[in-house]
Amino acid sequence: MEIYREGPIKPVRPERLEEQRAEVIQSIRARTEAAARQLREFRQTMGEGARVGRDEILLGRDESTQRAEQRGRDRNADRMEFSERARALAAATTRKDEVYERRVSELREEHDSGRLYSAERLERAARRLLGESEPS
Repeated sequence: MEIYREGPIKPVRPERLEEQRAEVIQSIRARTEAAARQLREFRQTMGEGARVGRDEILLGRDESTQRAEQRGRDRNADRMEFSERARALAAATTRKDEVYERRVSELREEHDSGRLYSAERLERAARRLLGESEPS
């Protein structure tokens, strides 16, 4: 069995068992302390309020990166909402245009058939075309 540190350690010999065991434990403690020191330095550099998860540290994402990503998500949400509103307005305009075209064609039919011979009928047809209610 080989244990890797800075290089491979020779297999354990019974006469050096305790010595090698102590070396391995010392090496693990040194690495753990170095990692803890790096984490403390990172937190001091980022400020006391910056408690970033282990995965965030490994990914190199600090609090300012997270805020920037959140701003990007907020902008995208605003764009999506604007896009949905624009589609809804376009659909409403299309429906309104269809109704207007239908009313114009009805008015043409009435005119062609000669049913718009009086001013009252012409006014009523114009109000229908404009979508206004008839006077009471």
